[in-house]
Amino acid sequence: STIPVGIVSVEPCTTVPCELRRGTRTSFRIQFQPDETMGSVGQVEVYGVVGGVAVPFTLDTPKMCGNVQPHCPFRAGAWYSYKKSILIASTHS
Repeated sequence: STIPVGIVSVEPCTTVPCELRRGTRTSFRIQFQPDETMGSVGQVEVYGVVGGVAVPFTLDTPKMCGNVQPHCPFRAGAWYSYKKSILIASTHS
């Protein structure tokens, strides 16, 4: 199943679309509010658009519960915040 996303913020971005430079680190936060209680949740998938194509970013710990506050399990109607810092690989073109 999927969880609707409420707010996404990316640092160090001040414009939309956000342009990330290869070989640098970026941090992002995804705020969401599940519409149902979930005891078990899966993994996070993050994509960037490179040359008009959606490209997946590799996360070292893709499990959602390891990087979310407040901690799992998710309660319906509560707000949660997933934070992660990633390296924009020099191979993304």
